[in-house]
Amino acid sequence: MGIVRLPAGSVAKVLRDPAYAFAPATPGAVPQPLREFVPGQARWMSSKAYDTHLLGPDPGELTSGRFFLDTAGDRLYFDTINPT
Repeated sequence: MGIVRLPAGSVAKVLRDPAYAFAPATPGAVPQPLREFVPGQARWMSSKAYDTHLLGPDPGELTSGRFFLDTAGDRLYFDTINPT
């Protein structure tokens, strides 16, 4: 899990791509050490198609993840698992 600050305008550019069909979504169970980086004014968007794009077409059965883009602050919150 983590949060990445993206260059200004990055999130808007990704959200404009209709192939991803983003919808409002909120990251769940954010760990305490990361909560200070998840601002209350964040407007999170997520997309299964974008998750697949970032994980790759065949991430394997052990790899999974969700990605959330903040339209208010150009942030990417990720919650991924890859035990190998």
